[in-house]
Amino acid sequence: VCAFDNYCDRTKAFDSTVKRFGDKYSGAMECLCKDKEHMTKIEKEQLMTKPNVFSKNQFIACEWHFNTVPECGYDSVCKSLKDAAILKEDKGLVEQSDILKLLSNAVSMHFDPKDSKNIFSSFITMPNFRSYNPDDFTKEQLMFFKEILPVVDNMWLKSRLADLLWIKEKNVGYARAAVDAYISHSIDSNNWYKDIDYCFHRAIILCKSIGDNKALKIIEEKIYISFQKDYSNDTDILLSLAKLLLLKEVNIDSNKRENISKKLIAIGNKISKSKNYLLAKDYLNVAAQSSKLERNNCLLLIAENYEKEGDERSLESHGGVSHFLYGKSLEYYLKIDRKEKITTIRRKIEKSGKNARKGMITLEIPIPDMSVEIEAAKNHVSEKESLRIALLFFSTVCILPSLKEIQEIAMKNTSVFDDVMSRIIIADDGRCVANIGGHSESGGDEILNHNIQRNLQIYIYMAVYGRILPALSQLKNDHSITLPILESLCESSELVPKGREKLTSYALWLGFDSDFGNAIHLLCPQFENMIRVELKRAGSQTRPILKGGTIEHEMALSNLMGLPECKEVFGEDLVFEIKSIFTDDLGSNLRNDVAHGLLDDNSSSCIESVYAWWMILKTIIHHRR
Repeated sequence: VCAFDNYCDRTKAFDSTVKRFGDKYSGAMECLCKDKEHMTKIEKEQLMTKPNVFSKNQFIACEWHFNTVPECGYDSVCKSLKDAAILKEDKGLVEQSDILKLLSNAVSMHFDPKDSKNIFSSFITMPNFRSYNPDDFTKEQLMFFKEILPVVDNMWLKSRLADLLWIKEKNVGYARAAVDAYISHSIDSNNWYKDIDYCFHRAIILCKSIGDNKALKIIEEKIYISFQKDYSNDTDILLSLAKLLLLKEVNIDSNKRENISKKLIAIGNKISKSKNYLLAKDYLNVAAQSSKLERNNCLLLIAENYEKEGDERSLESHGGVSHFLYGKSLEYYLKIDRKEKITTIRRKIEKSGKNARKGMITLEIPIPDMSVEIEAAKNHVSEKESLRIALLFFSTVCILPSLKEIQEIAMKNTSVFDDVMSRIIIADDGRCVANIGGHSESGGDEILNHNIQRNLQIYIYMAVYGRILPALSQLKNDHSITLPILESLCESSELVPKGREKLTSYALWLGFDSDFGNAIHLLCPQFENMIRVELKRAGSQTRPILKGGTIEHEMALSNLMGLPECKEVFGEDLVFEIKSIFTDDLGSNLRNDVAHGLLDDNSSSCIESVYAWWMILKTIIHHRR
């Protein structure tokens, strides 16, 4: 397994957070901590349910003025209101303090214009506490917001109150008031990421919602004029401005689109020369969305950036990272059908995959003392009166934990790094056989399955070396295991179909002769057929009919294991083992490796082959006629 940070997406997310918030969290958390300290749960409930005693005159009497820098963001406004509330409370002006607390709670809400369902939400949520969301404000408090809205001169507070009232009552006047307040801020690289980018985004959405095309055009012009400026010290703002202009709600004309695309391509190429490939690809991606004429050119440049970065990473011996980058490069070359580049990049992918395998660090875990287990395994099969009885005991020499138990262990051992780490699974020949995103990308299912399969591999290792092989050695010492005996065993099993006893018994005999490589090559297709026959007996349809009902194909093992009857016939735990050993990309995937000739002299006799041989033998023995 090659585990490495999917650094492209993660770095982008981290940079975006830093750019977006800076030291914003410190102020927001301080505000929330003060809110929790000065407003207990009881006080909060009282404030939400008390009769309306607030008025416009009382708000004016508060004489709250925000005297810090003009463009500061909602966090600073929230903190200013909270600090003012504490001062009023210290002076005994309880009603004025309550008004400022209420307004600070309105401003404290998390703001995300991209989330159409939850524009405002609780900034922080904990088991016993959460900050305000729109549902917390009473009718009386909303009436108070309406009353003071005309006299609020701070545009941050005005936009928040107006937008909150629009969400609650859908009065177009409030939406227009919110738009005017949102776009009153100046656009500058020094303040753009202090919520002003979100303000303009929200203003665009509001204009589209109420059909105010005139205001939308004004916003478009203001953003486009700003986009045309030279931001030599901070080009990131250009990318953000371009994304706003390319929102579907804006619908700018084709000339502007072409100008945006050309400027982004020029900046992207300039950044690429400085080897900031990540930011360059961001610019080129947005440029590709802007212009149909330049799309293929942008995709080619993106592919080349991925390839260049992959080349550099390969020189640094980062085989896993370069393998990922070459894969992304191939993805873009395929979109524009650059055949000569596709051939080249495939060679690089294969080479980087092999280098990744060579460059992996082997983590050696101390092997526990299994002498007690080994002795118990030998005793389990020794001194039996006949080979048949000894084989029966051999089939029960080990029992793996159930699927439920392995899942519980995997969930307990899930690391915090699973949220930010991606993994690629690389086979011995350098192929990437699986790409697992973090929780944020995959929802956690792939991560959980990977952890389950990893734990299962440990259990299989312990089972093979601690139980199966020692018991097998004892069994061979005590008894002479012949083909006729194994044939008789297969004939008495309802799992082995008629006419396949000789093939199956010979494959089992090879395992008793420690030739697990040849044994598994024979057993894989025969075991697949056994499962198919059993499912047919249970009434399952294993032959989907294609092309107008004229052609039938037998399902492969991976599809058979997904049939609903499978768990009824074999049980949940055995189905899990079969899938993990034979068909799961994150597991051993023996069926695929056997079918495609991917096992060599060494890999065909791996511990998974030994366990698969024993598991098939066990299943045959336990399915007696």
